[in-house]
Amino acid sequence: MISHGLKLIFKIPRPCVGLPNCPNTYSLPSGHTSVIFAVMTALGLHYKKKNVLILMLIFAGLVGISRIVLGVHTIEDVLAGFVIGLTVGFLIQKAYETHYKELKEILS
Repeated sequence: MISHGLKLIFKIPRPCVGLPNCPNTYSLPSGHTSVIFAVMTALGLHYKKKNVLILMLIFAGLVGISRIVLGVHTIEDVLAGFVIGLTVGFLIQKAYETHYKELKEILS
């Protein structure tokens, strides 16, 4: 939702506009990058192992790089998605840790 909202605010065209198979949405920030970094950050922090977090962030970074290589985003788009995803993933994991016992009681 954050990425989509920012796309509507900034309205930056994609670098591939006019080319075949170019998405018809705005560019900044990269939604794929923000989502993958949010998920991988939250999961990596949940497992509390530094090497797991590093591997997950490398995987997320490869997704971001793929967006640039495919020509559908610029480096700035991917960096903005990275910052948003990292922040959201961190906040989700901290909220989960804070309210884990409450969630466990509700779900059981």
